[in-house]
Amino acid sequence: MKYTYTSYNLMVIESNNIPMQWNIMAAISTWLFLAGFIFLPGTFTSLQSIQSQTRTGNIVKSFTASNIVLLVFSIIFCVIAASIIGALWLRYHYNYIWLLHRLLYPLVLNSLSGLATILIGVYISHNGHWSKTAIYTISLVSSTLVSTILISIIYEFWFLRRISH
Repeated sequence: MKYTYTSYNLMVIESNNIPMQWNIMAAISTWLFLAGFIFLPGTFTSLQSIQSQTRTGNIVKSFTASNIVLLVFSIIFCVIAASIIGALWLRYHYNYIWLLHRLLYPLVLNSLSGLATILIGVYISHNGHWSKTAIYTISLVSSTLVSTILISIIYEFWFLRRISH
């Protein structure tokens, strides 16, 4: 008996035959995003007031980022991760199953972890104070979460559904 493969079956087989180095790159990129998200709460502006005299003699309160090095590493990790993910998407954009399982689902979970870390950092470490850095960070992580959820839904319920029936 001869079995006829559907487009979906062929995509499953092909996703399992993608070379290991690309799977490793996908894992590294999603973990780099998570590392960037986890480091970001360590950069939130602290409530330290630094008093300094201005030319007019007024005392100025300035807010300083608590750890610039972490901010730089976070940005570098996120940029590298986004670049790798973009390159992998360009290479395997036709294999919806691989994209979902290797890039999109891990990004959704890592974004949720990053969001939880930010909320914990703001409400426990900084007593609910939302600094500019915290707002930028939650915006970045939330937009990543929302976009990966939307893209996952499109791939899962639009693209995959078209080829599985």
